Amino acid sequence: MATPIQLRGQTIRRSGVYTDTKSGVQNPPVTLSSGNVCIVDTGMASGWANGASVNGELTQGKDALYNFSNIIDFRNFIKGGYLYLLAEPLFLPGGSDPSISGVSTLYYIKAGTTTAATITFNLTNGSLTFKTKNEGSGANGVVNSGILTTGYGCKLIAGIQDPSKYIIQFWLGNFHGLDPQNNNQPYDGITDVNSVPVLITQTPEVSNIDEVVLWCESDIDFINNFTLAFTGYGVGLGLANLDVYNEFTPGDLVSYVGYNLATGGTESYSDADFDAALKIVKDIDCASFLSTDYFTNAQSLSNTKLLNLVSVLTKYQKYLYIGGGKDKNTFATGISGNSQDTAVYYNSDSVITVHGGIRKKIAGLPSYKVYDSMYKTCLAVGRVHGLDPEVAITLKTLNIDGDVANSSLSDDDQEFALKYGILYSYFDTDLNAFVFGQDVNTLQKNNYLVNNDGTSFSISVKRICSQLNKGIIINAKQTFYSGNSGPNRSTVSEQDIVQWLSGYLKSQLATSTQDNLIISYGNINITTVEDNYFITYEFVPNFEISKMIFTGFVLES
Repeated sequence: MATPIQLRGQTIRRSGVYTDTKSGVQNPPVTLSSGNVCIVDTGMASGWANGASVNGELTQGKDALYNFSNIIDFRNFIKGGYLYLLAEPLFLPGGSDPSISGVSTLYYIKAGTTTAATITFNLTNGSLTFKTKNEGSGANGVVNSGILTTGYGCKLIAGIQDPSKYIIQFWLGNFHGLDPQNNNQPYDGITDVNSVPVLITQTPEVSNIDEVVLWCESDIDFINNFTLAFTGYGVGLGLANLDVYNEFTPGDLVSYVGYNLATGGTESYSDADFDAALKIVKDIDCASFLSTDYFTNAQSLSNTKLLNLVSVLTKYQKYLYIGGGKDKNTFATGISGNSQDTAVYYNSDSVITVHGGIRKKIAGLPSYKVYDSMYKTCLAVGRVHGLDPEVAITLKTLNIDGDVANSSLSDDDQEFALKYGILYSYFDTDLNAFVFGQDVNTLQKNNYLVNNDGTSFSISVKRICSQLNKGIIINAKQTFYSGNSGPNRSTVSEQDIVQWLSGYLKSQLATSTQDNLIISYGNINITTVEDNYFITYEFVPNFEISKMIFTGFVLES
């Protein structure tokens, strides 16, 4: 019997000459971002009008997952509070230095239950009720000294061109909150009564309720921010009969002088809400999660669930950043929430614990504002994810003006931090800047760069591995599973897999002109077991050089 061969999906036994054509072009792999980060908020932004929650009234589930690629959009969304301030170290960890990048995309989901706030006009000849698409207590309007400071409010005013008609204006307060860490001073230096509310949109000059209804259906700014929840007419039949029963009257202007405030927005947080949020964010395209439970809450149930998510449940390995203690008193064991206990508790190369509060100069004043470890954690997130995975955060500068009082770490303290896997900072006199110490996670087994079980204390090494694995998964799936044929043993042979993987790994090699994930690769092997291909390979990650030791020899001549 003639020996069979496989060619173009067919079995050929007859003697003769045959041809085949294969691609000699290695298409570039899909470019993957390593700079995306997700916040699952357990209440840090409570009290601010920031979208809806995972269990919202008007918006919920996946629709309550938001993403932002710049600081302006995120701050416009969050409105105020600590997260408003933390947007800077996340997106702009170098401050005004354009050469220092931050996170690429920030995902945000509120792990809570929210209701929308409502604005109701009870008019002479009917009623109108609007609901805010930004849900929660932060949507409720607050007025101080006649200024709408936070939340939403409407104004009913007489027409400008035709004073016999009416205009409904939709306003949003623009105060960003008081900073409890700095004597309740405004976050941006502007007090509530000096903040200028934002006019979101307004109706054209109208005479009756029906004209308002028609406008609500077409105005994009209204649609993005509100929904028309209820329309109550007088005796008339609404759109069918535009009669006097639906008309605005001068008495309505008397009834609604000033702001008609949004009310009734509520929010709450629970373990069930958090679990629902985790199901949504499990497989989103982010490299790490930033915890809003930190310091004394660092060992929360929510963080334990996040650890399980990033290390076990996600398709691609991800990482979790948790803020530790603020100063020397909360550095080592002894006080609740200290950095050492947090690092030892997690003991994982998927978790990074950041120690220390920071000081920032107040422009034009000889004084500082101080912030806890959450600020420095956001700086770490911004700096790490603004760098390629093969670039470690070791000795990378921080945009701060000092440590909080009683927090500077001695040489012995820094050795201690490295032993227990605590990411710290210090002032480097040679670089004349505050910098991060060595690029470490909380893995306690940290005598070797790479352990026998594949774990590593290095943030960068783990990021390289994650990025490499993610690239293989996505590019292999798109290459072998996106067509209408196969993959089967005929259309995708073992040699096809070996050739493809070799080409992909080659594209990830660092060269003399281009930095990259790995230094070398080899020993690609494949085994077929039933309907599975098991592929193994070896690679050398492009890990950091954390120390350079120069030794000089003194000669007599």
